[in-house]
Amino acid sequence: FSMVPWALLLGQAGYQGILVDLRAEGQSAGKYVTYGALESKDVVQLIATLRKRGLIRGRLGLLGDSLGAATALLAAPHISRLAAVVAISPYARANTVIPRYARRFFWYAHFIPTSLWKAAERKAGRIAGVSLAKAAPVDAVSRIGVPVLYLQGGRDKIVSVKEAQELATRTPVSDLLIYPK
Repeated sequence: FSMVPWALLLGQAGYQGILVDLRAEGQSAGKYVTYGALESKDVVQLIATLRKRGLIRGRLGLLGDSLGAATALLAAPHISRLAAVVAISPYARANTVIPRYARRFFWYAHFIPTSLWKAAERKAGRIAGVSLAKAAPVDAVSRIGVPVLYLQGGRDKIVSVKEAQELATRTPVSDLLIYPK
């Protein structure tokens, strides 16, 4: 999912935007995707650096889809002077969405027992240097001090409406829009 159309739309409306390739994605550095655990720290550091250089003017919001949305939710509690977050189809926990994603796109993933998924999760954490348990936006959203708008597909096969509802319920100030219902 490309964020370019969103950036163009927001830019035409007068907003300043930054498109970020998260670690191990696109042109960025980083060897492993950590499903928001380390990417959120990268976003916090990027915003601090841009503020220090005087490159962020006006109000700041975060907008992301899927991994980007999860990253925004994990970063938001650590960003001062944040105005809002828009999260499109964020997962609540990386360690539950990864097997769900695999089962959706790889027929043989249905035959992998839960114990093997857990072992793979632990091994991936050791390799990447961070536990996937830290990639759980559901554990961070209660500390977000700004409004969050959740946008969720009613027929999404990867991130369920129930997951979006759990995130929205745990977020102090939030709205959840589900389309189609």
